Amino acid sequence: MDCIIHNSITIESGNVNMKERVIPYERQNIVEILKSMNEITYNEIKIFIKQKGKSSMDDNYLKLINKSNNFINKWKELLIKDFIKINNNKLIVFFNNGKTKVFKYENNNDIPFLNLFSNEIIFNVKTRYDYLEIYNKGVDIDFSYNNLIEYINENIYTAKKVEESLNISKQSVYNLKNKEDIISLNNNLFIKNNVKRYK
Repeated sequence: MDCIIHNSITIESGNVNMKERVIPYERQNIVEILKSMNEITYNEIKIFIKQKGKSSMDDNYLKLINKSNNFINKWKELLIKDFIKINNNKLIVFFNNGKTKVFKYENNNDIPFLNLFSNEIIFNVKTRYDYLEIYNKGVDIDFSYNNLIEYINENIYTAKKVEESLNISKQSVYNLKNKEDIISLNNNLFIKNNVKRYK
């Protein structure tokens, strides 16, 4: 099942701005409103669905209809698989369909996270970007999520692997780390090429 707006305004057509049809987060009594909906946090999607998309601006509302598997699969392909923040105004975003985009956003020091539905990257209540905006405005790059996983699998050593590669003790590995002779990603992960250069 999927949701559309009655009166021929469909979500998938892009004609509906969800944020314009839900109670704004800055509403003075938003905490009480959320409690009445049995919600702890503010989430436009949940509020939108619970209110059936109703707005004081018109008579449109949500109506459940059957949708084909083809439509559902097409929608899922555009959702976000994962992302990497590379500086204070760029993200590398991996999509389910295999596409990778570099997305430039407003300079922001907050730590972003992917929401539960994989359709929005959130920095804070005011700064959030949905998957379609990122997909349409992002710049394609030839670097897949599988490339990232392959790199990690092939180029990240555990402390045990460093011991074997350099033929030294565990304590010696941490001595090298503490002296910064080899770079540690954390207490137990190291970069293969950095280790080999030391060798």
